[in-house]
Amino acid sequence: MNTFRAFILNDDDKIMSSEILDVKSDAEAIESARMFASENDLEIWQGQRRVARMKKGGEVQLVSQRTNT
Repeated sequence: MNTFRAFILNDDDKIMSSEILDVKSDAEAIESARMFASENDLEIWQGQRRVARMKKGGEVQLVSQRTNT
């Protein structure tokens, strides 16, 4: 398992809250974070690596993808 964090953002792109995601991969982190993107944008991070940004409603912009798992 890997630990990711979903940072839920307000309308000014400031962090409102965060959720810990213990999953196996970037793809699983993105899927797990979808439930938090119904009303706000969010960013998914693994340590200092930003994995993705998710728009309100679930549209994903990949930022960094791990090449090995």
